[in-house]
Amino acid sequence: MTPRGGGRPALPLPLLLLALLTVSGAVPETELVRVLHPDAGGATDPATAPLLTVPADSSVQCAARCTRRDDCRAISYAPAGPGFGSGGLCTLRSCPAGWEGWRSSCYLISAAAVPRSQAVAECGGHGAGLASITSQEEHDFIRQLAQERSVVRIYLGLRHQPPYAGREYVWDDGSALNFTRWGDSEPFVSDPAYERGVYMQVLKDAWHTWTAQYSFNYACEYVVQ
Repeated sequence: MTPRGGGRPALPLPLLLLALLTVSGAVPETELVRVLHPDAGGATDPATAPLLTVPADSSVQCAARCTRRDDCRAISYAPAGPGFGSGGLCTLRSCPAGWEGWRSSCYLISAAAVPRSQAVAECGGHGAGLASITSQEEHDFIRQLAQERSVVRIYLGLRHQPPYAGREYVWDDGSALNFTRWGDSEPFVSDPAYERGVYMQVLKDAWHTWTAQYSFNYACEYVVQ
């Protein structure tokens, strides 16, 4: 059905009602996705939080809505199922509470200092990993987050781990080591038999290495797909 004077086709009444109920919180988004698109299984991204659910003609229109909001990091688009007509529902997603977004990632600076292995586990509990820094801009963003929280040392996702020899360091997520911010005399390996973690010395604006058993705060990163 097309309104008088042309324009976008009217949204089918059942879909419109579901959209209004979702925006009001009366119908959870997971249930709505299941109803409109049964093959989706009702799954949503655990590392992002819904901002707003609105009708959209396509995933392209949904993505365009996201680009107009500074707090949008990802979208979920559920095409209308059989009997609901054309179009679908667009959910704009942001970083969850306590996380900060930059480009396509969400970041969290821990409140407590822990050994590196525990930092990896705690980031993993959020579906994230220790942050991999690939540019000066990303380094500056994470450093600013740490400064705002009065944190002076944060573990990053860079490590030296046996049996790697010499001064070879690798990112936990396999990212290329194409940017570094080493401090004086770094990277340093005093005993290659022990794993060494890399941390950012926030006040000195530099990266340093230390045995991974020491406790520092840490930066988690979740890359929004």
